[in-house]
Amino acid sequence: MTLQPGTRVRLKGDPSSIGVITDKPPLERAGRTFIEIELPAGRRTVPLIELENVPEIADALTDFTIGKLSGPDDLRRALTHMRMTGKLADIIYSIGATNTEFHA
Repeated sequence: MTLQPGTRVRLKGDPSSIGVITDKPPLERAGRTFIEIELPAGRRTVPLIELENVPEIADALTDFTIGKLSGPDDLRRALTHMRMTGKLADIIYSIGATNTEFHA
């Protein structure tokens, strides 16, 4: 993993927590390297081993297959894509376009 300031990273234990590496130099404590990252909630210093690079465009399905969970927007986008490109696309389009009401 690159340690350049400005590199987008996320926490392995919470992949929806995405931040960028700050320009503060890494710290060495007890044989572990700690990196300061800027998260939406503020700056946080975390062990390097708990970080991973973030792909430019998050793919919720790929993350899910390797046991990672992306943010809810990424998952919604992937599910919508699957629905629209799958076998049910014609049904979904027609129901949505005609405002069909089903009665027993």
